[in-house]
Amino acid sequence: METEGVIKFELRMIEDETISGDHPQVAELLLIRQEMHKLAWIGVDREQIGYGNASVRIPGTGILITGTQTGHLRVLEEEHLALVTNWKYGLDDSFSITYSGKCKPSSESITHAAIYDAHPEVQAVLHLHHSEWWILRQRIGPYTPHNISYGTSVMASAVAQLLTNEAVYKKGILAMGGHAGGILGWGASAEIALMNLIDIFRRDGFQP
Repeated sequence: METEGVIKFELRMIEDETISGDHPQVAELLLIRQEMHKLAWIGVDREQIGYGNASVRIPGTGILITGTQTGHLRVLEEEHLALVTNWKYGLDDSFSITYSGKCKPSSESITHAAIYDAHPEVQAVLHLHHSEWWILRQRIGPYTPHNISYGTSVMASAVAQLLTNEAVYKKGILAMGGHAGGILGWGASAEIALMNLIDIFRRDGFQP
């Protein structure tokens, strides 16, 4: 089984500074991420490896995303965020992320980027883990193929392809078939994305 949270793309840091709280999206991201941690949708596994992440779009700039291996922290601060300003995830050798911040961006940054690229209306992407729900969601669909690993350009492309289907996009949720426990959600804001996931969670027979 793969180790969760391993960064598989080339990282290019352009500024080693804490993300400014002046961005209005910073407070929103930190709050929603804290709610996800309360639900245990973000956290650490038995080996103390972090899982789950969240991001918001910064219009005209890029993606603000939680840092890699921060799942053990109940509350994040600005220093635990990364601002991703450029990304490449083609099926060739150009597989990279350019970012600013004290913390390296999540290993799932490429997948988040693919969702933002697929739909300009999306302003937030949430990646959670829940084993039982993940199993059920694969029966319900949609889900990515089981032979595609997390954090890869192939996963990013598979997610983007699924979201070309308007019905899939409107659901605001998909399971990551090749990433045990992994579920993605998105929406017009971080709050909308989270509320949609909680609503589906309840309708699927679970309690937050």
